[in-house]
Amino acid sequence: MSDTESSGPAIAGRTMASWASFIVLIGSILVIGLLFFRIISAFFVPLFLAALLVVIFRPVHRWVLGRCKQRARLAAGISTAAIFLIVLLPTGLIFTYGILQGIELLSSLHVDDLPDRVVKTRRILGLEMPQPEAIHRTDGLFQEAIDTIKDGRSADPTAADDLIWMVDGITTGLDEKTTRHAHNKLIDTKTALEAAISHRAERFEFDKQMQSAFNHYQEFRSEYLGGPLNRLFLEMANPTKAKRRELQEAGVTWVRNHVLPIGGATASLLARLVIGICITAISLYFFLVDGPAMIATAMRLSPLEDTHEKELLSEFESVSRAVVVATLASAVAQAVCAGVGFAIVGLDHILLLTMLTAVFAMIPFVGAAAIWLPSSLWLFFYADRPVAAILLACYGALIVSIIDNLIKPLVLHGQSRLHPLLALLSVLGGVQALGPIGILVGPMIVVFLQTLLKILRRELRSTTT
Repeated sequence: MSDTESSGPAIAGRTMASWASFIVLIGSILVIGLLFFRIISAFFVPLFLAALLVVIFRPVHRWVLGRCKQRARLAAGISTAAIFLIVLLPTGLIFTYGILQGIELLSSLHVDDLPDRVVKTRRILGLEMPQPEAIHRTDGLFQEAIDTIKDGRSADPTAADDLIWMVDGITTGLDEKTTRHAHNKLIDTKTALEAAISHRAERFEFDKQMQSAFNHYQEFRSEYLGGPLNRLFLEMANPTKAKRRELQEAGVTWVRNHVLPIGGATASLLARLVIGICITAISLYFFLVDGPAMIATAMRLSPLEDTHEKELLSEFESVSRAVVVATLASAVAQAVCAGVGFAIVGLDHILLLTMLTAVFAMIPFVGAAAIWLPSSLWLFFYADRPVAAILLACYGALIVSIIDNLIKPLVLHGQSRLHPLLALLSVLGGVQALGPIGILVGPMIVVFLQTLLKILRRELRSTTT
């Protein structure tokens, strides 16, 4: 056998071994990479925020590095401390001031006046139900009787007597504003109830007349309360005692399920917050010290060409700055507009309300409405200034909150070349998919996709040529 023939199986064997080794290597990388992701994913937000702070405050760090005569570790420590003072100190002062003012505001509330203010509000809005106690009592008696009939049992014979007494009371309370149709339906209700009383011994006929009386009463009720739509508003503004008790129980249940667990987990939340801040600070320090070396190592390990990687890094930097500038610009614009509105309607603590508006305007799905809406309710219910409250609510909804949807897309479009519609959708979709951090990640993902598609297009062109 020739040397060529004998070397064929050896070459084939080495090729198969190489492929097997390659497959095992890829599998090992995938498994270890998945485990690495599971470990690091818990710290994604602190690491991402640290990288974002590095990009934003790079000019500050360069200046500090120059003043420290290129001593990287000293400059990184000073820059980290300065960045945290710039970011955390104003935020902490604003929240502390807001909490103190909120405590002062709550101490000035008079809970005992709340029922009287609710009655006054109903009167101002024209949502006072005529004869509410009689209507609610009659509703309850009728509903109890009809539910019994629907269950296949005969209604209580004495229910008709009680209902006639209630209907007579409602008839006495009717005024000249009551329509003729409502009068007639109330008369029909009483006639059917009297017929039911005369057939007490006959279950079928008694139940039939009770059902007829209920139908006539429902028509009277709808007409008496101003039609189906107005009746709905009156029922919402004038709940029965049972409905109020149900709402109170629902409120207590909501507080028990959502608020109390937060209070019980305060220590855990504070611990997680402190750990997150520490990881952000440590990551920020090492990114400032070894950032270029980390990037160079990642570029060597990545299969992408260096030009493509540099293009992606450039896009990350530009989009990071654009998102932060857009968020801050939108928050400042909303705060200024809201402050003007607060001053026009004559609210106290305008500076506090303006600062809180700027803070909440940066929180997705909360926004400036978290400040101007309670302020409007305050004016309406406690300051007895309904006109000012309505004006502030309209101003907040039509001017303050709309500015956010105008400024962010325009700034993102100007600094990241992202279409305004795509910029808006990327922010909203990112928040919905990833939570608050999505306001930063969403636009970056869209821009990265655009950049990768551009790179792919260039590669395809170079391949065809």
